[in-house]
Amino acid sequence: TFGGFNFIEFGERVIVNPLRVNDSVVDELQLNLLLCWTGTTRQSALIIEDQTARLAGGELETLAGLRAQKELAVAMKSALLRGELSEFGSLLGEAWKQKKRMSPLIATDFIEEAYDVAMRAGALGGKVTGAGGGGYILFYCDFAQKHRLAEALTRMGGVVTDVAFERRGLTTWRA
Repeated sequence: TFGGFNFIEFGERVIVNPLRVNDSVVDELQLNLLLCWTGTTRQSALIIEDQTARLAGGELETLAGLRAQKELAVAMKSALLRGELSEFGSLLGEAWKQKKRMSPLIATDFIEEAYDVAMRAGALGGKVTGAGGGGYILFYCDFAQKHRLAEALTRMGGVVTDVAFERRGLTTWRA
């Protein structure tokens, strides 16, 4: 909706902080990211309900995963602002490890296999988008390795596509 890169803080109110990421960093990040469709959709509401129940029940693994996600978001913001994209890619992988702690419904056998294949093919990190359980996995790798990553994921049945950022945000028009 907002476009560009934003750091969004959730609390009593939602604060959207636009980030001033250098254009060259955004361009390089876009080149180094790859989306992989897992081939399955999921009931995200069920996954979110499971996470909510675990949080409400005070499950320590879920709480630790959530706290780590928050810390990693700050670290990823810092890496982007400094233009440290390899660090960003590695942090993306750490965020995936922590996200999985929040619910056993987030990862599937295919997602875990795709992640392992991607790491062997040169990815520095990646994580599912949205609630998990299916949908897309976002991977970061050096552009020189991207073709190997795409080929490996395609061989196992993933559908890969490049990433394009929208800097302006949501736009509408009338003819």
